[in-house]
Amino acid sequence: MSYPFIDWALSRNNNFLPTVYGMCEDNPKCLENYNSFFKYLKINQCENIPEKLAKINCMRNYKSLLSEFEIAELLIKQGKKIEILLDDYDNMCSPPDMRVVDSSFDVYIEVKRMIDDLVITEIRDYLNNILVRDKLPFKIDIILNEDSLKIAYSTEDWTEKLHKICIGLNEFSEKYDKIDKKYSSLKILTSIGEFIFKDYKLEKGYVGDYIWDSPITDERIDNEKIMQKIKKDIIEKSKKRSKWKAEHKNKIFIVALDFNNTIVDPILLETVLFGSKTGMGIIILNKINTAKKSGWENYLNKIYEEKCSPFDLNNDGLYLTSDDVKNVSGVIGLYPPNRQLVFYPNPFAFNEINNPELVNYLKND
Repeated sequence: MSYPFIDWALSRNNNFLPTVYGMCEDNPKCLENYNSFFKYLKINQCENIPEKLAKINCMRNYKSLLSEFEIAELLIKQGKKIEILLDDYDNMCSPPDMRVVDSSFDVYIEVKRMIDDLVITEIRDYLNNILVRDKLPFKIDIILNEDSLKIAYSTEDWTEKLHKICIGLNEFSEKYDKIDKKYSSLKILTSIGEFIFKDYKLEKGYVGDYIWDSPITDERIDNEKIMQKIKKDIIEKSKKRSKWKAEHKNKIFIVALDFNNTIVDPILLETVLFGSKTGMGIIILNKINTAKKSGWENYLNKIYEEKCSPFDLNNDGLYLTSDDVKNVSGVIGLYPPNRQLVFYPNPFAFNEINNPELVNYLKND
């Protein structure tokens, strides 16, 4: 069976095409879904898909781009026209990921894939190097143990986790050197998990499935840490606008967070942006009242009166306290399992990108 739209999407990166096909080798439905996905983007004239995919060389970068493309798909379904932006777009310094145009707004959107743990990237890169070096026609599936699956939210978490991963990969290397590579169905057990070798129909092998594909649910999530990570990532992405020239700064700028396979409560993002709604000081209340007089009254009444967050971030929210986040006209969250977009416009953004009409930017179901 052929998949012409996968071939189209990766038409400028034939070296990576076998990896995408191999990723779905045991699941033909996966390839059908990818093909339909790229077909939809092509038919709806989402610009620069092949060009954006031209330089990727690892699964981590591919999945990051899939987050951009999925958000683009969902925005197209809301009647918007999408241009995926390349690094040299309009001579911008650090251009955003996409330009989104509809009858009311011309918007820049920057996408961040959340909780995309770097551990699996390290393991994939290590195994891929071995497969390429030894020219092994194997697929290697990975079943990580519970300790390896803990989310690394911070640099300190990641450093500790990386140390354990390096120990496990050294164990893998020692055992790998001793096995007979002529046979498939090999298994190597390490302190970080199990590595399973399987026959692979293509000449080049690849790193296959891993248990991280299952949803990351409540028992593996630290709400306080994930809220701190959301804060950090939004601030980082917000700073991008400060590098642009005036003609680009005048466009609405939105940051979109894709929580991919992490089951989180959407109220977490709302709390990060607007605060815990308790114990507000007079300065914060004055900011809210000023925004209400500027056309945001109904929206802010809904945020601060109709909802009650069970989380307390011990501050008044990024929108109210961060000068960097004034660069953002709003934040979108893309949530599993139904892949719903939720949009929170920023009533406290800089004047040139502050528009109360943004409350209707997305049709939030």
